[in-house]
Amino acid sequence: MIIEIKERRDNRLPTAVAALILVFVAVLAILSAIRVSADEDVTPATDPRETSETGFFVESHGNTYWIENGFIQGTYGDPLNITDTLYGIERGREIYDPESDAWYWLDACFGGAVAKTKEVWFPYEYQNEKPGSTVGKWVRYDSNGAMVKFLCTAIDENTGERLWWYYHHVTGKMLKGKITLYDNYDPDNPVTFEIYSDGTNGIIDRDDVGKLAWLHGAEWPVYDADEDKHGTLADYIEHTDKPAEEPETGADDAEG
Repeated sequence: MIIEIKERRDNRLPTAVAALILVFVAVLAILSAIRVSADEDVTPATDPRETSETGFFVESHGNTYWIENGFIQGTYGDPLNITDTLYGIERGREIYDPESDAWYWLDACFGGAVAKTKEVWFPYEYQNEKPGSTVGKWVRYDSNGAMVKFLCTAIDENTGERLWWYYHHVTGKMLKGKITLYDNYDPDNPVTFEIYSDGTNGIIDRDDVGKLAWLHGAEWPVYDADEDKHGTLADYIEHTDKPAEEPETGADDAEG
């Protein structure tokens, strides 16, 4: 009886192994089908990377890339990338898109993807400057990846107060401390004036925001970081007349 049972078990062994092999092959086939389906979703039939055209390419996952001569730019090894002067890390590069008339940041640590809805530190103010030769700058990008310029606003999460910042109209640098602005909306009668912001976080004094509203409030571009939309200062502050100047203090007033 023991021999018969042993023989019957030995006879079943090849059958069990074959069944396991069939199950394993079936699982591999299913995984392969899923992988092919995923690849088809990620890579469109007309992939701009297969052409020599220059421009933006958006993957189905939402990442945006800049293509030149069929290659994604801003990846590690791009000769135009800048390197962090403090840590020696390859950061990425800036590009200018003439169609949207805006600057964008290609983030090397994300495979060259366009940075969106974030602030980025640059070790220079202008591209032709050697990194580290100036104090650098903080810049902001909107949800499309375009560099924000002029005014930016957002609501303070803790106080509910509306805050304001000013980004240089050329470099996109967040300005801090005393800010000298040149009102070029009337080239024949330019106005030079100053506003003040916090020297650490760049938040503009509220009274100076009112001054901007008086000086062509409807013309000052504003990016609302909370609503992710572009508008003008007139959308937030009503245009007012020029504030009356305080009367000079005379001798009688001084004596009380």
